[in-house]
Amino acid sequence: HRAKGVFHVYMNENKRGFWRFFNKAAMKYLYFTGKKFYEYKYAEHTSFGRFKNQYTVDEAQYRKVKGAVFKKKRRISRADTYKDQRDVLIYALMKEMGKSQRKMSLFMGKYDLKLSHTAVGDIFHRVNSQFLDSEGTLEPDLAQK
Repeated sequence: HRAKGVFHVYMNENKRGFWRFFNKAAMKYLYFTGKKFYEYKYAEHTSFGRFKNQYTVDEAQYRKVKGAVFKKKRRISRADTYKDQRDVLIYALMKEMGKSQRKMSLFMGKYDLKLSHTAVGDIFHRVNSQFLDSEGTLEPDLAQK
C-alpha cells in the first residue's frame, strides 16, 4: 500500500463524528483480520478522536455556497453517460445516413439493438432540441445537413 494510514469515521450511540486512525503497521493487521471479519475492532488504532461541530470559516456562508454548488451540479452515472453517447450516435447516424426513424430502427435491429421507431424518434428529437438549445455543442455540420 502507498497509504501512510487509514481514518475510520463512525457513529457511536447515534452521535456522529468519531474517528480512529490506523498507522501503516495497524493497517497491515487490519487488512488481514478486518478482511476476514469485516470489522475494525480487531486491529489496535494508533489514535482516536471526535470531530466537533466547529467551522474554520463562517458557517452560514459555507452552507450557502455548498447549497448553490449542489443545486448546480448534476450527478451523472456511467450508465447515463453511455446512454447519452448512444443517443448522440443514433442522432448523428440518422443525419449522416438520411434514414427515417423506422429504417433506423430496422438498421439497429440487424445488430441486435432493439429500439422501436418511436423510441428512435424520441431520441432524435431530444438530442436535436439539446443541440439547438446548446447552440452547437455537437458538430455544427450535423445541424445543416
